[in-house]
Amino acid sequence: AKSHLVQAFRLNRPLPPLAAAGRRSNITAMAATAAPIDTSMAYFPISEISNYHPKWLVRARVTSKGQVRTFNGRNGQATQVFDCSLLDESGEIRANFFGAMAEKYNSVIEQGKVYTFSRGTVRIANRQYNRCNHRYELTFDRDGLVEPVADDGKIEAVKFNFVDLRAVQSRALPCSVDICGIVVNYRQP
Repeated sequence: AKSHLVQAFRLNRPLPPLAAAGRRSNITAMAATAAPIDTSMAYFPISEISNYHPKWLVRARVTSKGQVRTFNGRNGQATQVFDCSLLDESGEIRANFFGAMAEKYNSVIEQGKVYTFSRGTVRIANRQYNRCNHRYELTFDRDGLVEPVADDGKIEAVKFNFVDLRAVQSRALPCSVDICGIVVNYRQP
């Protein structure tokens, strides 16, 4: 009975009446007083996405969405593709949708809304097409899953990473930077 009280005290939860009377085991008492699971803890941070984490569930805001484009794939067939940038509390990453996934989710995904993304593949970012600072990008081409979720306001609409002007000259090209400045003079060409 003493261990019941110590465990309940550590969890800062009251004991259920039957457990207090000694009719339940410690495990049953703990299960009866367990708090609901916080689903936000199940989301994988974008900043941690890499090839070493094949299964993930990301909750992110779509900050930009590109137009659907058609190109000829390796097999010569016309394939559709579109891209979007995803932002969560930890960072930003680019997501690409190919073929059937582009057709399925182009009308579903809207800029500014929040979704969960899963079942995509992680690849090293192609800097020729990717302006996000993340080393990797997400690709949805087979059985990707995108579901709308409620916007709780925790994810910003835009995230800036301001860079000092002196640091820009040491960056490898091509690169994207956020700069904040004040225009003190302007003359027309």
